[in-house]
Amino acid sequence: MTRKALHTFFACLTLILCGHTAQAAPLIIGYCDGEIAEKGVGKTGIGTISAAVCFPQEMLSQYAGTQITGIRVGLTTAENVTELVGWVRTDLTGSDVAYGTFDTQVTGWNETDFDTPYTIDGNSDLYLGFSFTQQLKQAKCISLVGKPSQYGYFLAKDNEWQDKGLESDGVVSIEMYIEGDNLPATDLMIESCTFDSNVQVLGSAFKATCVVRNMASTPIDGYDLSYQINGGEKLQISDENRLEYRQRDTLYIEVPATAAPLGVSTLSTSVATKGTLIDENLSNNDMETSFATYDTPYNHIVLLEQFTSEECPNCPRGIFAIDEAMKVYGNKVIHVAHHSGYKDDWLTIDDSDTYVWLYGPDGSFAPAKMLDRRRISDEYPVESIADAADVISAIEAVLPNAALVEVKPVVQYDENTREAQITVTCNKLDAFDVQCPDSRLTLFLVEDSVKAVNQAGISSSSFKHANVVRDVASNDVWGDIIPWNGNEATIVYTVTIPEDWDETRMTAVVFVSHYNPDDRNDCNVYNAAKWSFNTPEAVESTRTNKEVSHAEYYSIQGFRLLSEPTEGIYITRIIYTDGSIDVKKCATWR
Repeated sequence: MTRKALHTFFACLTLILCGHTAQAAPLIIGYCDGEIAEKGVGKTGIGTISAAVCFPQEMLSQYAGTQITGIRVGLTTAENVTELVGWVRTDLTGSDVAYGTFDTQVTGWNETDFDTPYTIDGNSDLYLGFSFTQQLKQAKCISLVGKPSQYGYFLAKDNEWQDKGLESDGVVSIEMYIEGDNLPATDLMIESCTFDSNVQVLGSAFKATCVVRNMASTPIDGYDLSYQINGGEKLQISDENRLEYRQRDTLYIEVPATAAPLGVSTLSTSVATKGTLIDENLSNNDMETSFATYDTPYNHIVLLEQFTSEECPNCPRGIFAIDEAMKVYGNKVIHVAHHSGYKDDWLTIDDSDTYVWLYGPDGSFAPAKMLDRRRISDEYPVESIADAADVISAIEAVLPNAALVEVKPVVQYDENTREAQITVTCNKLDAFDVQCPDSRLTLFLVEDSVKAVNQAGISSSSFKHANVVRDVASNDVWGDIIPWNGNEATIVYTVTIPEDWDETRMTAVVFVSHYNPDDRNDCNVYNAAKWSFNTPEAVESTRTNKEVSHAEYYSIQGFRLLSEPTEGIYITRIIYTDGSIDVKKCATWR
């Protein structure tokens, strides 16, 4: 009996025995959701080609005590595929803990039982994979579907593995069969509950999309979805749709503006079977989803990141386009330049190379731009630069986004030691926690007007690079986790400026962002700010009746002075005990 037939048999048996104890049909577990791509990918070279996915321990713990009894592999083609085998390993390069061979290879799903089932203990990661022999011609048989995942695609030739998860076009079409007496025969779950927009201005209505899914063998004829907003009146949606194994159903919940007060709210949802059918797994029946409103946002400053290179003949055109756009927006946009994304040059740093991941898996190019690391018109955040109008259009697409967080840097620079202390204060609205639950702070050290060595595409020997990212001075290239104390936070960085950098042209650029290693389109920047080393600026307007903590003095060029000057023009920063700051220009003569 084939696995498909076996599954059908168990499903029918369960229907016959509805309400009585029966062993659950095998569960089919994977990331591909039963889908196979039309066109496949492969790897060149004669030898053994392998592909795999990983199931982390925390996912497998719910199946502890059950057995992996078989595997199915989705192939886009069977051409040039021989000696196909499926396996389970605790380590990609280790030995097989379960193994099965396929009598034939076909386009579509290939199914087989393992010679010896593997019992899941829930204490370690597991790799589910397949291998085949490849002769002279590349077998583009590996199916990738859905969204990329850090667990969804490992590729090898002759057991030399590559982690392709975040560089691919999806996850491998491969699934395992799990059987056991403790598997539920009936299991209805809320798979997701998301808002079209989970943060909106006060007075807005919200719409939530809930996905309900049948996770066990028994078909479910209708169910009830109940929901509450902030623990208020319980409302219910009744659905009569039949859900077969792994089938989904979508429902919508309307939250009127009157039910969304200022700040953070909670939508509580619960799903239940109807009639005499008993859900044997209640752990996945409930879900809470946050949404929030705001009233007065902060001033939004856009971060424009440019990718360029001295080896790129078209990059001067991109630089001039940005210059024209910056004339329009002034201080509403902060421009920085990464010398990455094309060919490295003498200004390239490793941290900027890390950001090339944001291009997507299809490769990088220059000149390129990225606005608040948001997807605008292309599939991924990084886009090419056509002209000034193109840059202006991109700025206009992100500038209206409401800023629910603000960031303020202050630089104290010692010209003798070349040490800079950069104090960054952050403030947020309550709604920002819903918009960005994992907020990070990144610090760039940027140098302007760096004389080019040999810029391609321009004949001028006086060409200078604008706003070069010299260093990512935060501890993490993707930003340091912000240590919020209520709605405020302060982070202090101490850096030493190298002798060959011109500190009079240096700027500290800071921004608050999110980082999702599984999704390039979920790394948005929410606000940015800068502080020029040679230009002290006021953080707050003048305040009176405040207790003074201490005062700092700077030369007119922006260098910190050891004491108050006795003559000349200088700048005074007054720091009050409540943290507020006044800055003013002073003049003293004997």
